[in-house]
Amino acid sequence: MEQPTSSLQKQLEHEIAVRKSAESNFTRITQLYSALTKCNQAIVHCTNQDVLFQQVCRIVVEHGGMKMAWIGLLDASRETVLPFASFGEGTEMLDGIRITTDPDDPYGRGPSGTSIRENQPFWCSDFTNDPRLAPWRDRVEKYGWRATVTVPICLRGTPIGAFSMYSNQPSDFDEAARDLMIRIGHDISHAIDNFTMEAERKHHDELLRGESLETLSERDSALREITQGVAITNANRIVTYVNDAFTTTTGFSRSEIIGRRCSILQGKETDKNVVKQMRERLNAGLPFSGEILNYKKDGSAFWNYLTVTPVFDGSGTLKQWVGVQRDITEQKLANARIKRLNQLYAALSHCNHAIVHSTNLQALLTEICRGAVEHGGMKLAWMGVLDQDKQRIVPTAGYGIALETVQGLDMQVGAPCVSGAPISGSAILLKQPVWCQDILSTQMDAQWHDLAKQSGLRSAAALPLRKNGEVIGNFSIYAEEKNAFDDEARKLLEEMSTDVSFALDNFERESKLQLAAKVFEQSSESLFIADASRKVVMINSAFTKMTGLSENDALGRDIRALYSGPNSQENIAAVLSALDKSTHWQGEIWNYRRGGEPYLEWLSIGLAHDLSGNITHYIGIASDITQRRRDKEHMDWLSNFDALTGLPNRTLLEDRCQQAIHLTQSTNEPLALIYLDLDHFKHINDTLGHLVGDQLLQETATRLERLIREQDILSRLSADEFILAMPGMSATAAAHFAENIKATLSRPFDIEGHEVNISSSIGIAMCPIDGNHFNDLLKCADMAMSRAKQDGRNDFCFFTPEIHSQSMRVLQLENALRRAIERDQLSLHFQPQVFSDSGKIVAAESLLRWHHPEYGNVSPAEFIPIAESSGLIIPVGEWVMRQAVAHIKTWLSKGLPPIVISVNISPLQFRQSGLPHLVKSILEETGLPPQYLELELTESAAMENPEVAITIMDELHKLGVLASIDDFGTGYSSLAHLKRFHLHKLKIDRSFVQDIAHDADDRTIIHAIISMASSLGMKTIAEGVETAEQLHILRESGCDYIQGYYFSPPLSAEQFEDFLAKNAPA
Repeated sequence: MEQPTSSLQKQLEHEIAVRKSAESNFTRITQLYSALTKCNQAIVHCTNQDVLFQQVCRIVVEHGGMKMAWIGLLDASRETVLPFASFGEGTEMLDGIRITTDPDDPYGRGPSGTSIRENQPFWCSDFTNDPRLAPWRDRVEKYGWRATVTVPICLRGTPIGAFSMYSNQPSDFDEAARDLMIRIGHDISHAIDNFTMEAERKHHDELLRGESLETLSERDSALREITQGVAITNANRIVTYVNDAFTTTTGFSRSEIIGRRCSILQGKETDKNVVKQMRERLNAGLPFSGEILNYKKDGSAFWNYLTVTPVFDGSGTLKQWVGVQRDITEQKLANARIKRLNQLYAALSHCNHAIVHSTNLQALLTEICRGAVEHGGMKLAWMGVLDQDKQRIVPTAGYGIALETVQGLDMQVGAPCVSGAPISGSAILLKQPVWCQDILSTQMDAQWHDLAKQSGLRSAAALPLRKNGEVIGNFSIYAEEKNAFDDEARKLLEEMSTDVSFALDNFERESKLQLAAKVFEQSSESLFIADASRKVVMINSAFTKMTGLSENDALGRDIRALYSGPNSQENIAAVLSALDKSTHWQGEIWNYRRGGEPYLEWLSIGLAHDLSGNITHYIGIASDITQRRRDKEHMDWLSNFDALTGLPNRTLLEDRCQQAIHLTQSTNEPLALIYLDLDHFKHINDTLGHLVGDQLLQETATRLERLIREQDILSRLSADEFILAMPGMSATAAAHFAENIKATLSRPFDIEGHEVNISSSIGIAMCPIDGNHFNDLLKCADMAMSRAKQDGRNDFCFFTPEIHSQSMRVLQLENALRRAIERDQLSLHFQPQVFSDSGKIVAAESLLRWHHPEYGNVSPAEFIPIAESSGLIIPVGEWVMRQAVAHIKTWLSKGLPPIVISVNISPLQFRQSGLPHLVKSILEETGLPPQYLELELTESAAMENPEVAITIMDELHKLGVLASIDDFGTGYSSLAHLKRFHLHKLKIDRSFVQDIAHDADDRTIIHAIISMASSLGMKTIAEGVETAEQLHILRESGCDYIQGYYFSPPLSAEQFEDFLAKNAPA
């Protein structure tokens, strides 16, 4: 029986479906492993790359399931890839094919060119839809190839070509396939390196055989250039000369080796038979070549390919021997690795084949163990099941030497990894593989050491076996050599244990086949089965629930009768027609319930076949996806529209706006992009709540929609920002339209019983003057809107180059300010604060200054707002506080009179919950008494969230730090809150001071502030005092302190220190 992969397998757990699915999966895996194994066998036996390339192309097609494979090599220019070897259907496609490695050439961006250029594999899961393969699509379409993979072929790490393989199934290269294809490429590259080294060795041997003894001795400089070790002996085989490569390889110096025999390099592991064979040939005056294990001076072993050649004089008398050696240790290790992996691949392939075809679990487990030994190169393999009651492992299957001994061992499961615990028990308890690379050097129960010594076992592995996800036993494997389980071997063995666990689940699944009918009936999906003539023979209750058709309505009727309503017959007929060409169909189809209600179903129909390939049944699975479709359509709508207002979002806006731009460009018409931001919208959210805020946005959108034309585009960009794209609108018309927007939004909104008034700031950018792309216009309009806000809000502004320049200036200053501290560009100036009556200094305000090497002295009025908006005010403010405290501490230590230093705290700093902790830590680090530090807070910052402000002020007051309100009179202070702030003084804003001599209102305000402060127990200080007249009025009004240019401008730290010394209070 054969059945396509579908959700039916999950619902019914049908025996036939499970077996066919498993057989398909394992057959695929077996093909890939077989291909890799045979490729490695070819690598071992081939002696040149020409033969090897042709063989690997054939192997991946005949054994790996590919349709065609070919190898291309770079030409002499390394810019063009030329086909070198190929095999399979469609190799004629390569005739005259053009492939380069140039990334700018369309013919260089395909699989081979990209793989060679980037030295990386190239994967294409769908050939027909991948734009990178467009130049060759016409060549390959007729062959039905859908997926391709290309891996680089390298010589000593540098790509010299590429190996490409094609499959007729899209997305055919899953992770397992990719790993194997990459491995083939690596192994081919390794073989090319070996071919090259062998050719070099033969070349050197020929050179040496052609030279006489005298010539070799005289050409020592030439021999030094040879990378292979050369030794020359006399007729008695006493060394008379060695080159540098010989001493480098062996570690012996010339003085240590000359005068001795080369047998000094032999050791305990050197094969005596090889030594005997070499001596016999040399004693007979014959040359010798072969592999031998030698030892360096430091005792380390290395594999040596040795060639010894006799040198005779003109009379035929033996005069000397010339020996050439090549260190082949890495090659031997690599070949051993390839052999070991080939064996494990073969074992895994055998395991998968057995799983597919076995019908008896015990026989299957024994067969897998046999495969691990006979195919995998192991000496022993066995599987055991955990006896939960006795906590011991019971061997159930095995193969190899000493199996009877293992079955007789008492294998208790104790704590994992303790002395004496077998690795099989540890694997079960840890629920993960355990690897032992040297049994004899590992603390283990004596019975396991004895078994290893007697049977020649040196390394072992134990892997947990699972059934239904739970560990129920172990799979243990033993090898005769140490360190047998490298990373790749572990990966293969873990995959084998996973496959065995799958088999355990599969056999248990078959034991539950009697539940199939119940599963069929209780499935939440609608199921029906029809015979080969398409007559329905079975339905489940979910089918009746979805369609309204009972068994009497459905059984015995043609599948087409299950579908009714307009177009339903045509649709199901098309589905059945498709099944004439395929074994499976799935997709959406509209149907009608018995009562006439339409619904959308997801239908999957598969065909079941007998062993002769004849159709036996149609198996249909259907789900009602009407609601899912509605949900998807809603999600699609949400991806393009704003959920609150129903307006297009930025994604749809950009698409529609760009289309409008292209249209206006073709007609030479202008386009206005209008960026609208609601002023102080956050305040409405914070005071009236988000429900009112949301309704305000909806009402705003409605009013704007009434203003626009059919061709215009209105979008909500973010919380309180709207964008309008107005095709064909001139600058003059845009200005009129902006006035209309202002007028429309100025009318009060009646929302939830609240009369809400709001204004807007509008920026306008014109296409093509300000840009020809949506993003450019949006950026320009945004900058113009920001200028409108800066200029007082509730207005509109067109984008100008000057706005752009200002924005660039802000951006440049922000970037420079980020590095100003570390580059020592910031400094503090101090402006004295004096008693109004005596003029003696009592305090000073620390003022930040910035000198940039390129921009010069940057005004605080310019860079402080930038620091605020970017968040840089946090680190800058901390720096200011630390510097100010350090200065006053220094002045105190010099014996200067104590004064208070005030530091301005920005609103953003004040909102940081860690401010009191920062102040405390700075005071503790410097040792400054807290009464010498005053923090100045703006009135607006204090009133933004009074309750939070009071909490912070309480904490600062507990530290002993003074606090004052800066710019008092410019905000909206609450007396109830002011008296709870623990304030030391109020600073009268300079805007009231500057006209005090001429403006009676200012004098009245100042007098009121001073009186209020006095009644609350606070001091007052006036800033910006520049004339004697101003000073006189402030004195008369009772102001306590004065600050301004009348007494002193801001001074550098050095200047202020002198000022303090001269103007200290008496």
